[in-house]
Amino acid sequence: ALAESGIRIDPVLKRGGIILGEAVAPYVVADSLDKTIENIQEFWEHYGFGEVQVVSTAPLQLDVYKCYECMTLPKGINGGCIISKGMFSALFSAFFHCPVQVRELSCMTDGSECCRFEIKPKML
Repeated sequence: ALAESGIRIDPVLKRGGIILGEAVAPYVVADSLDKTIENIQEFWEHYGFGEVQVVSTAPLQLDVYKCYECMTLPKGINGGCIISKGMFSALFSAFFHCPVQVRELSCMTDGSECCRFEIKPKML
């Protein structure tokens, strides 16, 4: 209803995801990428955010099945995973010790079986 009225809350949702990611980063981010991803997988599943699977590590791509953000959204909404993008941004920025770019390559709302994210450190 908000989007239909021209009101975009994406920045607020993303900021909420960043705040949540920053809050849990000390407990999730590890010394290695593999352990960090394993911790993220456990966190996502434990709290009902979905099931995270690694597609590749170069570039880093993660699939989220049963994505909590998309399960209730109507089909046809592009990029429905705003909170997850914020969380991944905070978590992987903490791991890489630099800002990262998080792109949603596919989404359950566009008919995909999962939501796919690509995470890359931003070159300064």
